[in-house]
Amino acid sequence: MSVPAGFYQTPTAAPYTCAMTSAAFDSPAFRHAMSQFATGVTVVSGLDADRPLGFVAQSFVSVSLDPPLVAVCPGLQSRSWPLIRTAGRYGVSVLAADQREICDRFASARDNKFEGVDWAPGSELGLPLLTSALLHVECDLVAEHQAGDHTIAVGAVRHLAVPRPEAEPLLFFRGVLERHGAIAAPPDAPDNREPGPSAQPVDGDERAMNVPSGW
Repeated sequence: MSVPAGFYQTPTAAPYTCAMTSAAFDSPAFRHAMSQFATGVTVVSGLDADRPLGFVAQSFVSVSLDPPLVAVCPGLQSRSWPLIRTAGRYGVSVLAADQREICDRFASARDNKFEGVDWAPGSELGLPLLTSALLHVECDLVAEHQAGDHTIAVGAVRHLAVPRPEAEPLLFFRGVLERHGAIAAPPDAPDNREPGPSAQPVDGDERAMNVPSGW
């Protein structure tokens, strides 16, 4: 099954269906369909000894109120997550609309992603958190479940903070990063885009985010 021409160009593009059986499964169609669900964008962080680590993750969710639990879904190919997992705790910084460059940095393959970025240790667990984020969460890792090409990492919340209650969120919708109220569809579907000059996002949750080549 192929995605109809113009599917990403306007909200009134023709609807379509796709069977998710093993014989008929169409991975690009699945990714395109799931991109209709707008989400926020986060940086999941932790420590390898004293070295701060982090990666971009779009799949972040509140799981339970009592006890307070959240979850993130790192990709199995992530280089940072195995090191963060070893410490048994992780932090989450929910990005604001003016943190697009930070998102690009933490979606890249560079070694020291925190270099030149404003961050501070969390007040409860000392995890590296981005100073200008909308929300800070510090968690103990209490369970992890493999789910296809990702894992579901459940965290028991130890501390929360909302540093910028007035700021707008950075959103991810139909393959585009935007601020609330300014979401625009890309001119072409991700499959048709030419790779850009920026580093390929190889660490973290890029497949769940449907990040186009070169993003």
